[in-house]
Amino acid sequence: MTHIEEARKIVVHLGGFPETRYGEPTSDVQFVVAALAAAEERGRIEGLGRSKTDGVGVETAKVPYQNRVADAHYALFHDDPTDIPERNARAFEEATETAQAFGMTRDEAIALVDYTFSRPVGDPAKEIGAKILTAFSLGVVAGIDVMAAAEADLEKLQRPETIARIRAKRATRHGRGPLPGFDPTAITKEPTP
Repeated sequence: MTHIEEARKIVVHLGGFPETRYGEPTSDVQFVVAALAAAEERGRIEGLGRSKTDGVGVETAKVPYQNRVADAHYALFHDDPTDIPERNARAFEEATETAQAFGMTRDEAIALVDYTFSRPVGDPAKEIGAKILTAFSLGVVAGIDVMAAAEADLEKLQRPETIARIRAKRATRHGRGPLPGFDPTAITKEPTP
């Protein structure tokens, strides 16, 4: 078996790239480079299916992503509950930031908001499914491994310093509403000696 064939076998085992992209054959060199980059980005070593950053040896492939998000969610919000309106506002903020990152202008975003709100309200489960599908589709055309990006964001979210920062930010937030913000009066001041 050649090195290329071995690389292809490993990549298939890791769930890597297909043999062709957009109907055109991928050269052996392109295939191996892309496969190695994807494997490295995913933080996996030949079929172990373990994240390098999970720190506890849990095989991430066996624990669904949403369950791991629920665990991280609990660590952040168990004593300061969040709710659907707050999570919805943050999801909209992230979608808007994604659109901005890919070059959408403010005027284009406002036009899409006006268009969307001129239509009938959709079913939440169907709309969240379409949102995720569209995010993956954007990843395909942009050449971004969406799950690797999501895993990296979840790993970052679980770091003690990130948890501390988010909890401190929530302790000083302005209250309810769609906009994130800061209430300077929410900060407890140390007594002056």
